[in-house]
Amino acid sequence: MKMSGDYATTVAAVAPVLWLVGAVEHHQVAKRLVSRWQEATEQIERDVAELGGESTGVRTGGRVAHSWKRLRESALLAGLALLWATVSACLLLTTIMALRWLAAGDTDPQPIVAAFCFYSIAIGGLVISLTPILLATLRALTLAGRIWTAGGAAREHR
Repeated sequence: MKMSGDYATTVAAVAPVLWLVGAVEHHQVAKRLVSRWQEATEQIERDVAELGGESTGVRTGGRVAHSWKRLRESALLAGLALLWATVSACLLLTTIMALRWLAAGDTDPQPIVAAFCFYSIAIGGLVISLTPILLATLRALTLAGRIWTAGGAAREHR
């Protein structure tokens, strides 16, 4: 792998597009994460306050456990947000490196720069492609878990 005029031009055109898509997706994931953590934290605070009062019991303890479970599920979103931030930084750096190589009029093949550009774009493309699939799967599994739990609760009341 080596830098060339055509390669650097292509990298300088593709990397910013991936970076922009990544930045938008990162913003959406981070927004969803903050919202989920805020809701779960507020619910835990309400449930803990209720546990401290006279109405303690299994139902309230179960709600606290459910809220903690939601926070743990949010760890995937947190990991995804960190991944997006890392990929976005690499894509931005890739764009800068390619533009610097073009502007300097280098003829040096710089294989390390070429490899970094290649892997940043390849990983960025994979993350951009797989994130919607991963999030849709997570939502489907969460809904399936709620349906399963609701079905079990309905059977217990019979």
